Amino acid sequence: MIFLGVLVCRILMTTSSLSDRLRDPFLPVIHNPMIDLTDRTQLGAYLKDQRLWLKKEASQHFLVDREIVDAITRVANLKPTDTVLEIGPGVGTLTQALAEEVTDGLVLAVEYDQRLVNLLRENFKPFHQVKIVHSDFMRFDLSSIETDKAGYKVVSNLPYHLTGAILRQLTNPALEEHQPAQMVLMIQKEVADRLLAVPGTRSRGMPTILTEVYGRVERVVDVPHSCFFPPPEVDSTVVNCVRRKRPLSIPEAQAIIRLAKAGFSAKRRTLANALAGSLRQTKDRVEGWLKIAAIPILARAEDLDFASWQKLVAIVGAEITTS
Repeated sequence: MIFLGVLVCRILMTTSSLSDRLRDPFLPVIHNPMIDLTDRTQLGAYLKDQRLWLKKEASQHFLVDREIVDAITRVANLKPTDTVLEIGPGVGTLTQALAEEVTDGLVLAVEYDQRLVNLLRENFKPFHQVKIVHSDFMRFDLSSIETDKAGYKVVSNLPYHLTGAILRQLTNPALEEHQPAQMVLMIQKEVADRLLAVPGTRSRGMPTILTEVYGRVERVVDVPHSCFFPPPEVDSTVVNCVRRKRPLSIPEAQAIIRLAKAGFSAKRRTLANALAGSLRQTKDRVEGWLKIAAIPILARAEDLDFASWQKLVAIVGAEITTS
């Protein structure tokens, strides 16, 4: 009789669980605290158990290397009271590491996939400092982040199909005090190479300039595609970006960006030709600007360091800040 009673209870529990899942197909199983999300075998079994089929078009490749996770949190130099924004937390591998460091602050994880949002909210219930937000980050209001004078940090394995758009949003000089104080980001290695490109190299372009307007960037570690589950087709890099202690004024920052966009609009042409065409100026006038700025007449946009862009903007002045 006891065995029969236990069997009936199990049948009722199973039936209840199935009916709950039929009502809500996104209902997650409570997270097993023993699972290691950096173990690809355990993670694969966990995703299968959750009936979570990954979407390649959403760049759902999860980090499964504990050393890389530790490197990310270490370079972020997190304090217990920090405010940290994570974009695209996925299954929460990095989120958990952040929560272990930020014990009395806020870990704000913004996720677009409703299936993952439900899973994350269930799994991080015990973590009072973790807030899961269901949102398209490109529509997320950065001014809604409450922080102190130290500002907030962004620590993320960025969705690769949105890397460029996210970087432009985070480095937008118009954000002023709503810009992050520091960004530790996992991005495609090719993109990282562009951010770090030195003058005179073909990789140097607008991503480089936008980052230099924001502050300084350094390569932390290159990450092979084998460190992800499932592995993407490209290798990745962790970069550390730190905002300028004295940010450029908004007019100067916007003028540099506008001038650089004009200069890089035709990378195969000389800077003089590119600027003349984009700004609708005579070539003689543009060459006059370059001469005053001590920039070679035959230079291309990629040849200029950041100080040269600043000098050129100071010379050109209001001619490019209006119109």
